[in-house]
Amino acid sequence: LVALASVIGSPKVAKEYDVIIVDTAPTGHTLRLLELPKFLDGFLGKIINIRMKVSGLLSTFQAFFGGGEAASKRAQTIDSAMNKLEQFKTQMLKMQKKLQNADETSFVVVTVPTKLGVAESKRLMRELSTQGVSVTD
Repeated sequence: LVALASVIGSPKVAKEYDVIIVDTAPTGHTLRLLELPKFLDGFLGKIINIRMKVSGLLSTFQAFFGGGEAASKRAQTIDSAMNKLEQFKTQMLKMQKKLQNADETSFVVVTVPTKLGVAESKRLMRELSTQGVSVTD
């Protein structure tokens, strides 16, 4: 997913290539992949809220009991990790928007000609449609 976001968001790739083809995993894996940005948005939002609440509490304890340089270093490490998570979330949301932009992205479903294959493809097409991803014939 990170590699896909890097390729899709790369100005160099956009300049050099007209079309990028991605051979996705089977239906269930593809749907989970496409739902990840939404999951990350909610998950990281919760982590950030918890971090803000804990940060205030830790500041209070450090004021009473002293924390010194070690506490300050820990806070910087946590802040750095939170910034990286926030950047990752932003990258995933950009990728999701690009995948939902019918002018830039189309999803072509390819399957084997069996009842199960066709049924899975129909399910995939319905799910993609509900997620706002354009499916072409």
